[in-house]
Formats: sequence, structure tokens, C-alpha cells
Amino acid sequence: MKQLLCTFLAISHLLTTTSFCLPQTVDEMEIVDSTGKYISVKYGTAHGIEIGDFFKIYSYDTWSSSEIEIGLAQVIKVQENVAVLEPIEIEKGYSVGKGDKLRRTTNFVVEPRPQEFSKEKVGQQVNYNLKGMEQADLEYSGSGALVGGLFAGFLLGLIGWLIGWAIVANSEMKVPSHHLTNLDENQRVQFSLGYKEAAKKRKVSKFHTGAAIGTLTIVVIFLAANSGS
Repeated sequence: MKQLLCTFLAISHLLTTTSFCLPQTVDEMEIVDSTGKYISVKYGTAHGIEIGDFFKIYSYDTWSSSEIEIGLAQVIKVQENVAVLEPIEIEKGYSVGKGDKLRRTTNFVVEPRPQEFSKEKVGQQVNYNLKGMEQADLEYSGSGALVGGLFAGFLLGLIGWLIGWAIVANSEMKVPSHHLTNLDENQRVQFSLGYKEAAKKRKVSKFHTGAAIGTLTIVVIFLAANSGS
């Protein structure tokens, strides 16, 4: 019992002192996709991006062999490790493309502009996000994560639980391609974000359930063996 208690205390100390549990704030990102109306970026496990944040857009200019500021974008969607931004001001003659850089800013002045999206269109965007969530709830069971959590907890206890959790939390969810066939670019983005969010939540939940059962099982076996001896 004393050895088991020492093991639990050591793991608790590791969790409270290890720096890898503290993600870094995002101040610069690279564009991975651009449809003209929207920009998509991945920011990994970092945090600090919120809806409404502003980023300046920088593009590499071959004539001057340097980066130049070409516009401004605002975050309109944050989900998992993906953020979607809407360009607000783009310098005439330039376009936003994959590989361009985004850098956080609070020093800017946004010129008034006409509203481009009607309430009806905004509602449609939200609905596609919800449709993605609903579809994931219907078809994604998370049974593989449940089994994986069970084995991780049973074989390695709390250590296996923590390692498995880190892997599952950073795994990339995929949307079945047949769901996106008849959607335009913006609809695909919204549907995919909703689907991935719901699927990831279920995957993590199922893993924790399996890991808890596995860890509890091995602890009971260990205590029973010690009490018998």
C-alpha cells in the first residue's frame, strides 16, 4: 500500500510541475488554406486565439525579397486546432494565399464597410456547423477510443491514461468525403468544423471512460493481491 501511495503522489507532482501541460499563446500563424472570402490556419496545441481577434496579413514580395503587409483579418471561428478568419482589408493588387503569414495586432483602424452577409446567409452558415455536429453524433461511436483507453489504463495505469489522453487530444479527426460532395467551400468548412468538434469530444470522452475502467481494474487487482499475501 505504501508503494502504491508513493506512486500516486509522484504522478500528481509530475502533473503539477511539468511545463508541457502549459500551451503557448499564438501570435503568428501560417495560412494553410484560402478561399478568398475565408482564411484557414492551424495553430496546434497553443491557445489564446479568440473570436474577434485581429491579425495582420503578410506576404512574401519577390521584387523586394522581403515580407510586406497586405491586409488585415479577423477571427470568426475557433475550433480544435483550426481557426477561420475573414479578410477585412486587402491592399489593391494583392491576394491572400497559402503560406502567407498572420501576426496578431491591436494597432489598426478598420474603415466602415457595407455588410456583405445577410441574416439568412449567416443562419445558413451556423446551420451547416450544427449539421456537422449532428452527423458526427449519429455515426461516430468512439468505440476504438474506448478500447484504447481500456488497454492504456490496464497496462500502464495512470501513466498510460495520461499518455493516451495526450495522443487522443491531439489526433486529427477526418470527415467522410461523401458528406462534403455537394457543399460549396464555405459550407464544407462549417460542416467540417462542426463534425470534427463533436467527434473529438466523443472520442476523448470514450477514451477517458475506458482508461478509468482499465486503471480501476488494475488497482483492484493489485490491492487484492497485496491483501491476500
